[in-house]
Amino acid sequence: MRCRPGAFLMERSHLPYEFSYAEPNSLWVLKVPSAVLRARISRIEGLASLSLDATRGVGALFVDMIRHTAHRLTK
Repeated sequence: MRCRPGAFLMERSHLPYEFSYAEPNSLWVLKVPSAVLRARISRIEGLASLSLDATRGVGALFVDMIRHTAHRLTK
């Protein structure tokens, strides 16, 4: 799976995977227990194979929320 600039992805970290990048980049990792996700999102397995647009719509709202949360935690 590729995650282009301006996108994000969900991965199942309990399964093996490889991560690499060709150029310097910013990487944020947010770990959420699967039980927490399953309580709010049905069939989360289908989301693990998608690269989601973080520049508009719900993806942008999600990323904005994560940025805001990270900013609050660093204070």
